[in-house]
Amino acid sequence: MRCSGRPGKADPKGCNQGAYDGCLMILQTPRLILEPIAEAHFEDLARLRSDPVVMAQMLGGAETREETRATFAAYRESWERHGFGAWAILARADLEFLGETGLRQREIGEIALRFALKTTAQGHGFASEAVAAVLAFAFARAGMVEVAAVSRASNAASLRVLACNGFRCLRHERRNGRDLKFFALCADEWQPGAGRCITGLPSSS
Repeated sequence: MRCSGRPGKADPKGCNQGAYDGCLMILQTPRLILEPIAEAHFEDLARLRSDPVVMAQMLGGAETREETRATFAAYRESWERHGFGAWAILARADLEFLGETGLRQREIGEIALRFALKTTAQGHGFASEAVAAVLAFAFARAGMVEVAAVSRASNAASLRVLACNGFRCLRHERRNGRDLKFFALCADEWQPGAGRCITGLPSSS
């Protein structure tokens, strides 16, 4: 671990550990609503994760419907087991499904950020806005010490989202023929209201 403190299971204020059904972790931003992924989101999730254009930049690549069902089950298990997981990104105006974001407990112990938006939702700052909300949950509510992230070196949009939200690039490696960049953000480095380079939002002084 690169940050001081001890990581633990998320226990947001007002919720019991692992109380997924009793205390849904719904997050809101000026333009978005983030809902823990549930059965109602599965068809949208399956379309997103089968899109070869969207998933070309994701480390796992496009999924079949059966593979997405397994991913969905892992998302649900994460909420039950750890108190955090994946959110569906919805447009606040009409509840259109825009993509997914979330936090994943990796086998090596670190908590990793992930996000993906459908093609029509890209380029509007939604990813940066959603990630900022997830980081506020991670650090301000769940008491996490560090959040990690990995991106393809060629994924300019992903790199911009991470930079907007204060992530530090730790190293650049080539793995399995892919150029990857590894990032981290510590709780004591995080600034509430990060993601200031989000497009589509009014500027503030």
